Amino acid sequence: LPTASKVVKRTDNNTFGFTELTFGNGVRIILKSTEYKNDEIVLSAYSPGGTSLYPDGDIMSATFASTIIVQSGLGEYDFTGLQKKLSGNTAKLTPYINELREGVNGNCSPKDLETMLQLNYLYFTRTRKDENAFNAFISRMRNTYKPMRSMPQMIFADTLSKIVSQNSPRVIALPSESQFDQVNLDRLIGIFKDRFADASDFTYLMVGNFKVEEVIPLL
Repeated sequence: LPTASKVVKRTDNNTFGFTELTFGNGVRIILKSTEYKNDEIVLSAYSPGGTSLYPDGDIMSATFASTIIVQSGLGEYDFTGLQKKLSGNTAKLTPYINELREGVNGNCSPKDLETMLQLNYLYFTRTRKDENAFNAFISRMRNTYKPMRSMPQMIFADTLSKIVSQNSPRVIALPSESQFDQVNLDRLIGIFKDRFADASDFTYLMVGNFKVEEVIPLL
C-alpha cells in the first residue's frame, strides 16, 4: 500500500457545492458530489507539460507513449491479463499526453472507486515494458495508415496541415513509414515516466455519487 499523504488545506465552496483539497504531496483535488446518476463517479486530472516539452525527434514517441503504455498492461499483468483481472469491475482509467498537458480520465460505479484509484496509482508506479504489445501496435498503425496514403481526401488533409503549420515536424496528419520508424519503445517509456514521475503538480476533479467525508480517507 502507498504511504498516505495528509490533507494540508481544505476549502468548501458553498456557492457552487464543491470541496477543494490539497494534500501534503502537492496533489490538488476538487470534489463535487452529485445525484444525477446513482451508479457513476467520474475522475479526470491534468498537469501542465505534454509533448511540447520534447524535441522534434521525440514527437512520434511522445505522441504514442500513453497509448502504448495502456496496451502494455500494469504491474504483474499484460493487457489481456489486466482485462481478465478487471472482469466484472466497472473501474476504467486511462492516461493521456497531449500537446500541453498530461493526465488521466476514468469512471466507475461507487463500489469500484478504490479499484479506479488503484489503477491511477499504478500508472505512476508500475507501468510495464512489453515489446510484443509495442510491435503489434506499431504494425496495426502501419497497416491502418498505409491505404490512407492513396486516398485523395487524406492527401489533401495532410497537405493542408503542412501548409498551415509551415511544414512543422510536430504536426502530423498522415504519418509516413519513416515517422513510424522514429517511435522508440525505450524512449516513449522514458517520456511517460517523466510526465508521470509524481503527481505533485496534478489537479484532479472527481464528480459523482459519493459523500465527501467518506472518500477523503481513501484519497
